[in-house]
Amino acid sequence: MSQTKNPLPDKHYIKEDNEASHLAGSMMAVPDIFSAFSKLPLRERIEQFKQQLSETYLFLLNGAPETKELSDEACQERFLDEYQISLDRLKDNISATKCKNIICHSLPTTHSTEVSNLFPVAFMWIVCADLLEQHGFHENAWSSLIEFKNIEHQLGQALATEEKLQKKAYSQKAGGQAYKDYSNLKYSFIDLLRNSPPIGGWKTHKSAAHELAEKVLAEHENSEHRARYSIKKERVETKLNTWLRDVNGECRAAYDENAAKHR
Repeated sequence: MSQTKNPLPDKHYIKEDNEASHLAGSMMAVPDIFSAFSKLPLRERIEQFKQQLSETYLFLLNGAPETKELSDEACQERFLDEYQISLDRLKDNISATKCKNIICHSLPTTHSTEVSNLFPVAFMWIVCADLLEQHGFHENAWSSLIEFKNIEHQLGQALATEEKLQKKAYSQKAGGQAYKDYSNLKYSFIDLLRNSPPIGGWKTHKSAAHELAEKVLAEHENSEHRARYSIKKERVETKLNTWLRDVNGECRAAYDENAAKHR
């Protein structure tokens, strides 16, 4: 049977928004999006969704600690390799379900289990549609694309959650490291010990720590480190005293250089 013309009207008529028009109620024809999308070829749809999955895969690779250093080109190549391998497995009569399980194990680390569950399913529906289209099973290919669309919204929500979890993990890591070594506090303290000693020099460790704790805290509060971790003055003073007790430490050396002469 020969192909007939698409029965969907390709134009939509709306009133012209033109106050200067002398034709009351004049109409303007615009393309109808329903008709336009219905005319997209199956192969074009498959390639669109494949590209969409590629971008999702890039996002996952960039967020995983083991792959975040990969270039975008390397990520794209890895996606295409995974895609082709899955196609080849289907051609070798390996079930799509088994292929999906293999993809699950090869995915980069994710913070959201929902992403790691949904992405392999979405991935395999596109691979299935691709193979079906190649073999002329167009109706079955369209059915596969429908199944992909059924979970696309869920995957989008899961990816939004994944992005939030990635940012939270990064913030905690950065803050945890800063909180662990307090390096910005230490170097502020060293600078103040050297450049702000009282006349005659520092008299005791305790007096130096007490006098400079507020200044060290003020520098911290006015720096980018404030967003990484918070700390109270009492805790700052405790840290300063601890560093001064370390006879081989940098803070102790800066103190000794500027201590009162009678000590």
